[in-house]
Amino acid sequence: PGLCGIRAVQRDRGEGGQGGQGAVGAVVKLLEGRLDSDWQTGRRTLLGGGVTFAVVHDTGVLIFIEATDGAMLRELQQIIVTFAQGDAAKEGEPDRVASAEYRGVTGWRLAADQVHCIIGNRLIISNDDKALKAVIALKEDTHRARLADLPAYQAARKTVAQRAAAVA
Repeated sequence: PGLCGIRAVQRDRGEGGQGGQGAVGAVVKLLEGRLDSDWQTGRRTLLGGGVTFAVVHDTGVLIFIEATDGAMLRELQQIIVTFAQGDAAKEGEPDRVASAEYRGVTGWRLAADQVHCIIGNRLIISNDDKALKAVIALKEDTHRARLADLPAYQAARKTVAQRAAAVA
């Protein structure tokens, strides 16, 4: 199962009022207008905090995308959900796109293997709702000890040179 649905879009050289930019150009123009940003600035803003990929459990993968502007990230998320709802309705599956609350965080299912949520400035995408729920649960677990506070870590750290560039 794929992490996210990707459709191939053939470049449209026809009229369509897009100045020859075709379907991809039309989507870019729509996003630029809705996000009030040119695509280069939007890309930097939405990906500016970095992207992290993680594998969890036996089946789950997670992608964390940290934006530098949470409001723009939430607007993009609304656009994606609206597109997904439209596609689901056209395909006769209007209930395919749904949201649910878990520990105060709204998660969205766009397809059987496509779930995501936003926590702060982070968009968290997964193919497994259990993996996504585990991340949300970690957010609230303020009693969890930090790695640096664990005695086993402290003992291991003492065996490494003080000026080490990295410790794993």
